[in-house]
Amino acid sequence: MEEYIADLQEQLITAQHRFMKMHRDLCFTGLRKSEFVMLEIIERENGNREQGVLASDIAKRLRITAPAVSKMLRSMEEKGYVERRVDEKDRRNTRVSITPDGKEAEQQVRRQMQEFITGVIERLGEERTKELIHLMNRYTEIMQEENQNRKRKKQEEKHEANL
Repeated sequence: MEEYIADLQEQLITAQHRFMKMHRDLCFTGLRKSEFVMLEIIERENGNREQGVLASDIAKRLRITAPAVSKMLRSMEEKGYVERRVDEKDRRNTRVSITPDGKEAEQQVRRQMQEFITGVIERLGEERTKELIHLMNRYTEIMQEENQNRKRKKQEEKHEANL
């Protein structure tokens, strides 16, 4: 492999790790990241319906187990962010709704995130921000395609080995 490719690989991996670490380390007061994501999912899935979201649907969206969701919901319920109640149509299910305190906490974090991103945009400038968005979208597309190619190749190899 040519030296410049190896150098670019290292630089890209390092930049990606720095970005991921920064994303993990972002700190917004009011909610833990997992609580914010949970409230976003409940809000999005519930829309204007009053019955609430099924806890099992939250588990599917987060790709975590029902007991893990239950534990998170219990903690958020104790903080007054969500309400849980038994589904009237099927008592085996639990419905979850955001409380006014939960909505306020989510909106507070959302405002903090918007202020943070506004600062980044102002420092980068409009053109560089648009270029960054374009490059990040293209980078993601290429990564997804490469990942699909690897999966397909792995399946083909597995299939050939079974023949």
